[in-house]
Amino acid sequence: MSQVSRKNGKSGHWTSKDAEDFKKQAESFSSKVTASPAKAREYLEKLGTHTSTGKLTKRYGG
Repeated sequence: MSQVSRKNGKSGHWTSKDAEDFKKQAESFSSKVTASPAKAREYLEKLGTHTSTGKLTKRYGG
């Protein structure tokens, strides 16, 4: 099992509830970021992997 640091500061093993909470948050994030090509590009630019023109930044081989 993986260790996780919880919001309450305690660390320990993932419970089924932890996994379900993570799944819901990941699905929500994914649906927002992939809602459109423009949203995806916006996120990749904010992340620092791509330029505003959609090319990789120098740090990532562009």
